[in-house]
Amino acid sequence: MSSAGSIESGGSPSSVRHAGSLAPGEAVFIDDKAANVAAARALGIAAIHFSDAGGLGAALDALLQR
Repeated sequence: MSSAGSIESGGSPSSVRHAGSLAPGEAVFIDDKAANVAAARALGIAAIHFSDAGGLGAALDALLQR
């Protein structure tokens, strides 16, 4: 994704636009850019910083255990 569409640059990626009808507590945002993850968290959205599949699985499992 280009920086023009990233959250940290003020853009609105299509994945965020499609989730627009959800309340922040009903969504999980996953991204490989720390700035995008921080922006999602600042909006009250559960967010996971993706680095590898194993880490993502563990993070999703932890979220589902809440």
